[in-house]
Amino acid sequence: MSNITIERRNFNDGSDKKLTVPCDAHAIVRASIAAGRNPMHPPELAGEEYDRKARENRVRSAVDLSGNHPQATENYLEARSTNQGHMTEAVADAFCAFTADAEFNVPWLMNIEELNRYSPQPVIERSDNDSRKRTDFIGQDQQGGWYVFEAKGRKKKPSATDLTKWKDQAKTIKTVNNIEPKHHIVAVTYLNSKSGWEHISYDPPVDERALAVEFDNRIFFAAYYMRLNRRIRPYRIVDETPNGYLYSIGIKGFQVGVHKDFEKAAFEGEIGRLFNLSSSVSSESGVVGERHAGLRIFGDGIMVRMMED
Repeated sequence: MSNITIERRNFNDGSDKKLTVPCDAHAIVRASIAAGRNPMHPPELAGEEYDRKARENRVRSAVDLSGNHPQATENYLEARSTNQGHMTEAVADAFCAFTADAEFNVPWLMNIEELNRYSPQPVIERSDNDSRKRTDFIGQDQQGGWYVFEAKGRKKKPSATDLTKWKDQAKTIKTVNNIEPKHHIVAVTYLNSKSGWEHISYDPPVDERALAVEFDNRIFFAAYYMRLNRRIRPYRIVDETPNGYLYSIGIKGFQVGVHKDFEKAAFEGEIGRLFNLSSSVSSESGVVGERHAGLRIFGDGIMVRMMED
């Protein structure tokens, strides 16, 4: 079991500190799925299957979890700068989703540009005179609280200037459905001097020009599980568990599925039931039956099983 160091900075509740958080392959595979697909790609893009497989494997190709702490793989360190950039972006998104869940109990994370594709009305509209970049993700915790995340990845520890520059994106949302987000997080995953992956969660104050975002909360959850289905279901079904099917995804050695009760609650708009389901499984690590040993269920209902060699 690896442990990643997470440094909390600038939190207005006085919770600045360094955390050591367990980080295993199940959790990182789940996070790479939960972080989503490239929002700039339109639905059903030709060749999307191959892009999906490449993105899913970039995290595994860059992160070695065999030791006490996540390390950069030799493949990552020896890669050309362009390939390193693609892997770094994938690592940043995955660890943003991982820390959202592990540090803040936020299992549901949606890229805000992607959410626009599922909402009848634009979640965020760009005006001609507003050139600010938007934040990457909005997330919801198991009590209905909102969070804003801007994911960044770097090959070295970011400077104070870097954090100041990036915070402008994280603080561009003032309220979500008339609720002020609990935190606006710049989530930075970087390599330390020993080629180990570490993480900074930086919480800047909100911008006076920040936007009020509104949408039907049922759309948020329906979109989340529609996206998971589009990402997982094209693969071959390899097993049926009491909680749903498992698929042989593009990440070698892993099978992934979505808990059927989570999908049902989301698509029927039963948000309270979804929160209850999430709270009930967050600390569980398996299902009944020896045949399904090694299967973990996460707070968003994603099921991950590592196959033995």
